[in-house]
Amino acid sequence: APTTAAFILAMPAYKMLQMAPIMTPEELDEMLGD
Repeated sequence: APTTAAFILAMPAYKMLQMAPIMTPEELDEMLGD
């Protein structure tokens, strides 16, 4: 189901958001730019 797939794909992004406070915007840009 699309909802399940979206949830699974969102998990790594959610974990990255949790780490965001200890990362610089440049590092986030690099990760998201891959």
